[in-house]
Amino acid sequence: MKRKNIEAGDVFSTNEGCTALVLEYRKYSEVLIEYQDEHKYQCTVRADHLRSGGIKNPYFKAVLGIGYYGVGKHKAWCNGKHTRAYVKWRNMLTRVYNPKELIKHPIYKNSSVVEDWHNFQNFAEWFYQQPNHEIAGHDLDKDLLIPGNKVYRPEACSFVPQQINKLFVYSLERKGDLPVGVSMNGKYYQVNVSNGNEMKYIGTYHTVTEAEEVYKREKKKVAIEAANKYKDQILPEVYRNIINWEF
Repeated sequence: MKRKNIEAGDVFSTNEGCTALVLEYRKYSEVLIEYQDEHKYQCTVRADHLRSGGIKNPYFKAVLGIGYYGVGKHKAWCNGKHTRAYVKWRNMLTRVYNPKELIKHPIYKNSSVVEDWHNFQNFAEWFYQQPNHEIAGHDLDKDLLIPGNKVYRPEACSFVPQQINKLFVYSLERKGDLPVGVSMNGKYYQVNVSNGNEMKYIGTYHTVTEAEEVYKREKKKVAIEAANKYKDQILPEVYRNIINWEF
């Protein structure tokens, strides 16, 4: 049976589950289509790719049903590996929207990513304008510019050294009702403080109140030490917030 020629008005489904409407058949290697979603993105594709469903919609939410590549100059790949911008973007979405990651890191359960950043192109445009974005070992942080912030968004995020980022990652796993940094050691309360690189034993105390106060004091010391160490690699606002942080 002879295959029908592609004509304007024909509708095709893609392997991603998108719908493409043919607007104009120019030639075999140039078929103008429009994806039938809220973005109405138009592009030209090859006829055989259209028939096989192998065409790609840049607005298809391929990352966790949330993130999409978008249309723009920023690339996900360079020299055979993912770009730093793409890795940071995908990791951000994974932390917030991947159920398995939320089980391992429940601290992100109440977090979200601003809708504009669901588009990789928008995130990458912001990314390449940020100080220290190119430094290996710097993490994307959402709550040191605006303490307590839960939304990954341009005005709240910055890049900080991993040691500083880890200082402020509180574990939600508690032993009973004990405060962060306090655990039981026999009938006493033990205090351990992380400096972002390693855990340090501080001592044991008779009351939970005393142990908690010691933890806060010692944590403040290591935070100030780390802030001074990396002062030239963090934004001035981040430095001030760390110095004035109340644990």
